Amino acid sequence: ENANNGGFPQLAVHMTKCAQVCVIQNFAHSLLQSSNNVQDNLDAITTAFDRSKHADDLVFYCVDFGKPKIAEFVKDKRWKQSTKDRVGDQEDWKTTAASGGSEV
Repeated sequence: ENANNGGFPQLAVHMTKCAQVCVIQNFAHSLLQSSNNVQDNLDAITTAFDRSKHADDLVFYCVDFGKPKIAEFVKDKRWKQSTKDRVGDQEDWKTTAASGGSEV
């Protein structure tokens, strides 16, 4: 939800020691339309990399791997379940994570 969640600032500092860091921002389309989260995330990363010798090697990609399974998207039918003929949107990863389970 923002660059300060999940210990990200500390992770970003550790990433500055790595060459060729690739950051992938999921849900890019909806985030770019609704908030400054993508810019905030990019700013947090570039700030951490300001003094890094690898600053010029940082790559930031914006992607969309399906919509998140949230009540709003399910209710208005924007979220689609996978079928044998079609790759669907993302599963409910928050519930999966909260239950201690994980899927690959």
